[in-house]
Amino acid sequence: MNASREGRPQGAPPALAAFLRGVERRGAVLAELQCGDADAGDAALAQAMRRFRAEAAGQPMSQWPRRFWTLLLSQPGLRRHHGVAVELEAGDQLARLGSGPRAALLL
Repeated sequence: MNASREGRPQGAPPALAAFLRGVERRGAVLAELQCGDADAGDAALAQAMRRFRAEAAGQPMSQWPRRFWTLLLSQPGLRRHHGVAVELEAGDQLARLGSGPRAALLL
């Protein structure tokens, strides 16, 4: 990706670049916890961000948060939950919730 001197993608309006910087880390955490796998979560996040960039210019900024999270949660990779790779005392309790309730909790 080509970046300008300001560190944002070339051609991306400053407001869009700032919005994406602000949601990227939260989106990565939600995606990883939603599907149980960091790589699958990152792939889903990347796809959602690409789609969002393409659509955002035609929408008012007030609608960006809802549209971004809708796009992220609609990614097919987030509908399945993989078992966690690291054993934790609490186990993988998120997987027991099911996709919809898990997403609601994480949001």
